[in-house]
Amino acid sequence: MTAGAFLDRLGALPLVWGGAAGIILGAILLAAMIWLRMGKHRRRGGIVGATLGFPALLVLMATGGFMVALGSVIGTYHHFTREKPVAEIATRPLLNADGRPITLVSFHPLGNGPDRYLLVRGDQWMIEADIVKWKPWLNMLGLRSRYRLTRLQSRYLDIETERSAPRSLFSLIDDSLIDDSLIDDSRIDAPRADGERHPFWRFLYRSAQMLPLVDTVYGSAAYQDLHNDRHYQVFIGNSGLIIREPKKGKAHAAKSRT
Repeated sequence: MTAGAFLDRLGALPLVWGGAAGIILGAILLAAMIWLRMGKHRRRGGIVGATLGFPALLVLMATGGFMVALGSVIGTYHHFTREKPVAEIATRPLLNADGRPITLVSFHPLGNGPDRYLLVRGDQWMIEADIVKWKPWLNMLGLRSRYRLTRLQSRYLDIETERSAPRSLFSLIDDSLIDDSLIDDSRIDAPRADGERHPFWRFLYRSAQMLPLVDTVYGSAAYQDLHNDRHYQVFIGNSGLIIREPKKGKAHAAKSRT
C-alpha cells in the first residue's frame, strides 16, 4: 500500500479526538498530582502518585499532542487531495450511415438529472467546466471548489482534421444557478437564453481578483479516447477536472446502467 493510499484510508478525526482526549486526561491527572503533592493532607504513596509520575503524565500529554498534530496533517492532506465524483461516462463505438466511425456516449450525472445519450464524432471526447477555487485556508476548513459542467464535445488528434471535419458539441448547462445540477435533457441541443453567458458566472470571471475569499475562477477541460468500449468516472478536484477508469466492481455497476 502506498503512502497516499494509507492516508486516504486513515481518518483524521479519530486521531484528533483521541489526541485531544489524551492531552485533557494528562492535564487533569497532572493537576491532580500537583494538588495532592502540595496539599497539607497528602498521603504518602497515594493512588495517583503510586501509579503515575510526572514523566508518565508528560509522555501521555506528548503522545496526545503528537496524535493531534498527525490528525491535523492528515486532515489537511484530505482537504487538498479529495475529489468529488460528478459524472460517469460510457463510450460504445458505432458506425454511422455513411460508414464513418461514430461513438455513442452515455452521460450519467451523479446527482440531479437524467442520463443522456449522445452521438459523438472524432477521436476523443472532452468535457468542460467552470470552476471557482477558494483561498487555501478555506480549503483547509473544508470548503470545496464550486463548479458547473458546461460542455461535452468531440476532439480530433490531427490539427487539420480538427479544422475541417464535422464536430459534435453538446451543452451541459442548466438554466438555474445551481452549479452541480444537470437537468432538462430535452433541450440539450437547443440554444439557451443565458448559457455560458450567465451574468453570475460572467461576474465571477471578471471580478475574481477583487473577491477576498476567491483564489481564482477558471475553465477546466479533460478528455479521453473514443472508439473503445469503456467506462469512465469524472471528478472535480482542487486542480480541476479529472477522468479515471473505475475499478472492476464499479465498472460493472456502471455498465449495468447503460
